[in-house]
Amino acid sequence: MATGEGIVLLLIPLFAVELGGAVAGAGTMFALKGIGSVLSDMPTGLAIARFGEKRLMLFGLFLMFVSMLVSSFSQTLLLLGTGTFGFGVGFGVFMLTRLNFIAETTFLHQRGRGMSILGGIQRIGRFLGPIIGGVCIKFFGFQITFLIAALIAAIVFVFLLFVLPGAKKRTAKHHFPKVLALIPRILAEHKKIFLTAGVAAIALQITRVGRQLLFPLWGGQIGLDAAQIGFILGLSSAIDMSLFFLSGIVMDRFGRKWAAVPCIFILGMSLILLPFSDSFLSFLLIGLLAGFGNGMGSGIIMTMGADLSPSTERSEFLGVWRFVGDLGTVVGPIFIGLLGKLFVLGTASIATGGIGLFGAGIMLFFVRETMIKYELNSNSQNERENPV
Repeated sequence: MATGEGIVLLLIPLFAVELGGAVAGAGTMFALKGIGSVLSDMPTGLAIARFGEKRLMLFGLFLMFVSMLVSSFSQTLLLLGTGTFGFGVGFGVFMLTRLNFIAETTFLHQRGRGMSILGGIQRIGRFLGPIIGGVCIKFFGFQITFLIAALIAAIVFVFLLFVLPGAKKRTAKHHFPKVLALIPRILAEHKKIFLTAGVAAIALQITRVGRQLLFPLWGGQIGLDAAQIGFILGLSSAIDMSLFFLSGIVMDRFGRKWAAVPCIFILGMSLILLPFSDSFLSFLLIGLLAGFGNGMGSGIIMTMGADLSPSTERSEFLGVWRFVGDLGTVVGPIFIGLLGKLFVLGTASIATGGIGLFGAGIMLFFVRETMIKYELNSNSQNERENPV
């Protein structure tokens, strides 16, 4: 499914421009994907405890399949936006469900590696996706490429339907609160976490979505075609995915911040340098730098969220945690699109990189090391949960 997502992430900005949306239109499309993911986080966090992971994974895959079919027949930005929003909802359900599954089934001292492998799976798909998508766009066009991504979702659906064991439903001891009441309660109970680690997570998500949006647009602006852009983004993702297990080892042996701070800082610097590229080679080098930075933080947001989540209310907390982090996927594209419309694309890239540097500073100076919680609670019930 990560391969299908990699194809879609290349398709969205390029197809939005093809339909006449320019930078602002491409930013809006990415924002709609983020909005869909944000709106799915809290309901998914509550639904996991009631229905189990397998049903929700299948539901998320079905939504992505239908959304890509809608996008493939889009002739206007409105219809493309509808498909993109639906894809965001489905992908949000799929991601949070997998995050909760890994958090429930790994030992605490192995969680960094477990989450980094989960992040590495995403990166492998994002390595293959842009390369496949770029070639397919060049030879078959946007519509067929969307259908290929939809076919991937259908194959994954069938695979999980027969292979993934039905997950145990986890019913909370208390009555399920309403979604709108749950958010402020968890934010209030863990306000220090969200004002420090949460802000850093938002900054990281803004820079990540900035990489996904700005690199294809900048490549097109300097005259590269879809196949060249897809090739470079694929190589960037190759660097990204090659570091995922190293990132997990660093997180488990030295601490989460040793992975988080370099990740946000290097990714932010790559976006600041992007406007200075004017050729295939310079664009390639900066793309590889971005891949290296992002690879250093493989699974970092998921790991810290799992670290900080209470064992009695894990899926609900993770729903709010992803909700806060996913705000970056909404704010980022709108921010980039607005700056791109008011100024130039290069200004949007530099400003987005600056947000990354700000997030690195927050993570370095204000966020405590979350592995400390493990050391203080090594005899907790979580430590005895089923390991992978």
